[in-house]
Amino acid sequence: MRRRAYRGLSLGTVLMLSTVALVAALSLAGMTQSHLSFAQRYANNRDALYLAEAAIAEALGQLHQNPEWREGVRLGSGDRRAILSFDPNEADEVPTSSNDFNSEGTGGTAHLIARAQCRGAEKTVEVLVTIPPFLYAVATAGPLVSTDGMEVMGLEEGDPGNIASNVKVNVDGPSIVSGDVISRGEIVMPEARIDGIRKANADLVDLPDLDDEWDPRLIEELKDRARPLKDSYVRGDLTVWDARYTSREVGQGRLEIDGNLRLDDGLLYVDGDLVVNGRVTGKGALVVKGNAQLKGRVDVQAVDTGKSQIAMLADGDVSLTSHSREDNFFQGLVYTRGNFLAEKVRITGAFVLAPPEGSETPVSDRRMQLDDAVVVYDPGATKATVTVADPSLSGNDLLNLGANVGIEGTDWPGPGYSGGWSSDGVKALWLENRSRMVAAIEEAYQGTPFHPFEYWYGCVTGDRAALDLADWAEKLDHPSVNNGNVTNWIRDVREGRRPPHGVELNVTVKGEDGQLPVAFDPTTNRFKLVTGRPVGLTIHLVDTNDHDRGWIPLSTESADAIGRIYLGQDICDDMAETAMNSARRLVDEANAILDEYGPPSGGASSAPFTRELDLNQFLQDSRPLRVLMWRERQP
Repeated sequence: MRRRAYRGLSLGTVLMLSTVALVAALSLAGMTQSHLSFAQRYANNRDALYLAEAAIAEALGQLHQNPEWREGVRLGSGDRRAILSFDPNEADEVPTSSNDFNSEGTGGTAHLIARAQCRGAEKTVEVLVTIPPFLYAVATAGPLVSTDGMEVMGLEEGDPGNIASNVKVNVDGPSIVSGDVISRGEIVMPEARIDGIRKANADLVDLPDLDDEWDPRLIEELKDRARPLKDSYVRGDLTVWDARYTSREVGQGRLEIDGNLRLDDGLLYVDGDLVVNGRVTGKGALVVKGNAQLKGRVDVQAVDTGKSQIAMLADGDVSLTSHSREDNFFQGLVYTRGNFLAEKVRITGAFVLAPPEGSETPVSDRRMQLDDAVVVYDPGATKATVTVADPSLSGNDLLNLGANVGIEGTDWPGPGYSGGWSSDGVKALWLENRSRMVAAIEEAYQGTPFHPFEYWYGCVTGDRAALDLADWAEKLDHPSVNNGNVTNWIRDVREGRRPPHGVELNVTVKGEDGQLPVAFDPTTNRFKLVTGRPVGLTIHLVDTNDHDRGWIPLSTESADAIGRIYLGQDICDDMAETAMNSARRLVDEANAILDEYGPPSGGASSAPFTRELDLNQFLQDSRPLRVLMWRERQP
């Protein structure tokens, strides 16, 4: 029988294929929806990141123009917004940002944190940024020239020392530059070794424009404190710890110092020319409206690198000249609008020749000349804090001298010497500088704050006499022995283990109340001598190697007895009288200071005047920023 031909699919097959097609369609739709959701989340995360970075960029732009900016940033609204805040009260929305450009403790940085949200997505970006120091050891609006070679280097080995001129660089003689040489015009240095890049025909270098007012008579915080210098010529050294100025009425504002100039957190404003026949040290600002000459003599000592930082600002020419470039001659910042000359000197810091006020760079009629000079670039000199200390002196300040006057025996017999004392070779009296009053007197003294006026005699004794004296003193005032070395010294001598070298009898002069025999009388605004019994005695024990083994402070009765027996009454009286004479001298000196500076403030003082001096903050365009870290903060 003939089979019937196949005419189509069975119902089961059709249903199966339909089911497969339906499942495939549903799967495709689900995959499409998932892909769309993923793309949306990606877009939201991307937009949130862009928003956070936009807030950071806005903050950087604000800091670029104003390094003290702390106002914060808010961008967008609703579910698309970004925030950057310096306000701790907004910490629930975003971590607090900080601006510590002017803080040494945080390295002069700003920490910026921005948080953004976009349709449920959240991103946080943080950036650490700093204002780098002014990059040039030497920068000039005019030509840079040298006829005898020069060296420019960094403070540490390997650090760059960059130089820049907005006209040209022309250097004859062997030279070394450890950094870059940048010039608007040509660079002619045939005998030079340049470790960095040599870039002629470059763009103009942006130079700082320091236009702040420095005349203390016009500064609100200083005008009531500033005092004029009485003379235009100072014979010897001059120390300035407050705000001083020269007046046009005295020598046309000119000042010549035939010695060294030291700034002790001070401001010296010279309304004319300045000549210093010595060195300039310390910390503070030296502002000269005319020309400034620092002429180091043969005996000029080296500036202590790291402890001296001077900001010297001049409208006229500046010259630093000496006889040797071996020692550091100047440390700090020199900023001038006139010519600059450094000859046979070693100078550390940063040195800028800017165009005259009201002019623009370049200027061909102002030049920087370095002849046989060593310039060491110190970035710290480009970011300095100028502080003018409070000059007022309280009565306690003037009395807190902790002064020692000393008579010392210099002929010490050996251990075999049996008894007696030596006072040959009496030395000069001295006072330790423990207040600004003594600094003003400008005398170098030494001493200890524990014995206001102390005389020591080397009472060198033989074995038996030294032991008897120390043994007797211990028995008299044993509770006041200050350390076990005294007892050990006596024991060692008794048992023959330590040959005694001797003892010193130290006469301490005090007033009746145990304080300095000098007092300030507020009714007369004068110092006076307080009379009374001014003698006390201390025994110092010394071994064979001249090592101090301890000391025994004695009561007045014991001091009198030992003094009469071992020194004699005449010696004790002489020592006391000499001490009182020194006290009288101290009174005279203190009153001389009062005559010049006025009466003490009675303890009241005002806050010191402080001004930040950052070369980058005074660039004619805007200060650069350096990003130290830029990252997305993970949740």
